[in-house]
Amino acid sequence: SDLKNKYRNVNININKKVVNQIIEKSNYNEFGARKIEKIIKDDIENIVIDKLINNEEKINIDSICTIKN
Repeated sequence: SDLKNKYRNVNININKKVVNQIIEKSNYNEFGARKIEKIIKDDIENIVIDKLINNEEKINIDSICTIKN
């Protein structure tokens, strides 16, 4: 929700599969929520910024491994 609030004028859709990918990548049980915040900033926000640079206002994130339009 923080990400969506930050980019209010952009339609961001994040697939539920991405949540599982973030949890797997974060090793939540060992590192906790701080690692999740870093992954969201490094992976999700970078995707959003790249798409905004390309003038896309509707952003679908289906995976943090590959970007699909």
